[in-house]
Amino acid sequence: MNCPRCRKQNAIGSAFCGYCGSVLTLNAPAAQQSAPTPAHRPNPRSGEFTEQELRVALLLREAEMAANRIILGGIGWIAAGIIITWITYAMADPGESYFIFWGLSVYGAYRLLKGIYYRMSPEKLIAEALAGAEHEAGAERSSR
Repeated sequence: MNCPRCRKQNAIGSAFCGYCGSVLTLNAPAAQQSAPTPAHRPNPRSGEFTEQELRVALLLREAEMAANRIILGGIGWIAAGIIITWITYAMADPGESYFIFWGLSVYGAYRLLKGIYYRMSPEKLIAEALAGAEHEAGAERSSR
């Protein structure tokens, strides 16, 4: 399944893009109406619950998984910056200059912190993704 915003490939059945956090489901407005408050998170293991609570729990789980992918991507960018810097340092002769890839590491730190923030409060990721989907839908309607 391709993301409508960034056009990256995502797993089939994903509710959010693992790269940009956009909503991938067709029924995003229904999910926005049922977004839970932080005080009420349905627990599927607790016993009986309504279909809406199950959908909210599944949406929250998908948001947490998207946040985990953002965290792993951030760690990857940090590691890439460190590894490339180390390689250029190892290849340089003593006293010569080498490249320090701070940009990769800084971007990775940004993604890591953003993923941690979304992991701690997946409702924020859901709200941001739904706002982006509504904005894209409005832009699509105005272009017709």
